[in-house]
Order: sequence, then structure tokens, then C-alpha cells
Amino acid sequence: MPAFSWPLSRQTVLDLNGNAVAGAQLRFFLAGTTTPLIAYADDALSVPLPASPDFIPSDAYGRWPRVYLPYRNYKEEVRSAAGVLLWNDDGIANPAPASSGGGGTVPDSERFKTGDPKWSFEPGQIAGFVRLNALTIGNAASGATERANADTEALFIWLWSRLDNTVCPVSGGRGVSGAVDYAAGKTLGLPDWRGRAPFGLDTMGNSAANRLTGATFDQGNSSTSGSYGGRATNTLAQANLPAVAPTGSVTGALNNITALTSIGSVAITPGGAGDAAAKNPVATSIPVSFSSPLTFTGNALGSGTAFNGMPGFGLVTWHQKL
Repeated sequence: MPAFSWPLSRQTVLDLNGNAVAGAQLRFFLAGTTTPLIAYADDALSVPLPASPDFIPSDAYGRWPRVYLPYRNYKEEVRSAAGVLLWNDDGIANPAPASSGGGGTVPDSERFKTGDPKWSFEPGQIAGFVRLNALTIGNAASGATERANADTEALFIWLWSRLDNTVCPVSGGRGVSGAVDYAAGKTLGLPDWRGRAPFGLDTMGNSAANRLTGATFDQGNSSTSGSYGGRATNTLAQANLPAVAPTGSVTGALNNITALTSIGSVAITPGGAGDAAAKNPVATSIPVSFSSPLTFTGNALGSGTAFNGMPGFGLVTWHQKL
């Protein structure tokens, strides 16, 4: 269950004289802050309270409705119908209960925590996780596309504080904190791991290993979490070919020249092989030597087709703990 029942649900609120307070005003906040904490009418956290825009009212007999809260430390404030403060209790501990099995409690170090990733052959949603598919998360009123529910709050704040807006964009832009943006009904985009595999940061708390030098990044860089890049196929440019300096020379006699028009400044217009002797009774061939670079144009080599650079791989779905 992602929520717990507030202990004063269905109880009667009393003033300092012990009288029932009809229409008393109940508010919840995140512990130590003035950021509102949304309460719910059901344990699935799908029907948000309050009925009033600002507070949850008690009924005509001073009784609270059934109230459910997510597992977060919180502050509660109660005022009379006239706005007189009755109490304001802060730092109320409300941790999620540890799961247990086999007669013992699972150590915290062995449990998935908010933000922990895992892969699975399950392509659909898994309880307690969302998929890293670039869709969005937010509260029940946010209209988020991957999950719109109160149990996304912890991951929303976790991602908001660790990955910037280029990787996890917040609808309407980021405010002063993740908690404030969440309470305002904004959505946060999940990291996009579709068709991607994880690599270690080039630093990870140490100096750069420089193993990602020259890697192509579409977003970020080699030492920033959430950065991504790479290509499935590559096309070689001329600059990628091996450095080769061709050398050589051209010598010998040219016979049956039909297209040569000049060498230096001397025009040459010999006939074909059949009448070379008649036009030039001294020789039947014209010896030519080249002392400057020989320039020519040939057919292009290769096709420029991209080649597949992917290693062997297997496909899964990446999930992240709420």
C-alpha cells in the first residue's frame, strides 16, 4: 500500500475548552517547509483532498473525513472555522514500512530505493517503478503521460535535484524546488533510455579516465549524469582514411596521340597511326617526358555507405524505482 490512514481520521476535533469544532480547517505540509502535502480520500492515492481549495474541513459535528497520506514526514496545521490556530505540529515521522518475509525484515541495504534502475523483460509497467521512456510523471492532477499519481512524488524530486532540465524537462520551466513544482501539478520528463545502454561516467569521483575522449554526445558531456550520445551506424569521411602520400613518375613514348593539344607552349597535332609516317617521315612516335606533376581525374572509389558499428546486444526495458 503506497499510503497510510491519518490517525485522526473520523475523529472529532476539539477546541481548547473541549468543544467540538464544526468546520475546522486542516492543512498538511512537507515537514519543515511551507510546501503543501496533498492528502487523499483513498489508499491508492488517486482521489485528492481537500474539498476546499485551501483546507480539509471537518463536518458539522467536528469530525474529520477519512484521510490518507503518502509515506513522507509531514506537518499538520489545524485552525477553527474562524481561522484561529488550534495546533501546528511539525516533523511528524511517517516512513514507509519495511517489507518482510520468511520471518525477518529485509535490510535497507538490500531494498530498491527511489531512483534505483533495473532492467526487465517485462515491457509494460511494473508496480513501484516507471519506465525510462521520455514520458512524464507528476501528481494525480498533472496529466502526466507515464504515471500521474501521488506515489511519483519522491522520484519527481529525486530526478529534479540530480538531472537538469535538458534531460528531465519540467512543464512550464523549473521553479524554486522539485517539491514546489510537484505540488503545482507540473510534469517532469523521464530520462530517455530507449535504445541506449549505460556507460560509467568518465570521472565517478576520481580524475577523468579519458576513455570517452572523442565520443559524440547529443546531450551533456563525459562527466555529467544523464548525458547521452553515440550512433548505431557511421560513415567514414575522407579525413578518416589512412594517411597515404602516393609517389611515382611517368616516362616513355606516346604513340597514336589523337587528343593531346599542347605540351608547354608547343602545339602538337599529329595524325592517327595510319598516316603518322606521311606527316612526320622522321619518326613514327613522339617521345614526351613529364617533369611537373601529372594531373588527372578518375572515377570515385567507394560509395560512402554507412557501416554498422553496433556490438552484440539484447533488448530489455529499463525501469526506475518510485
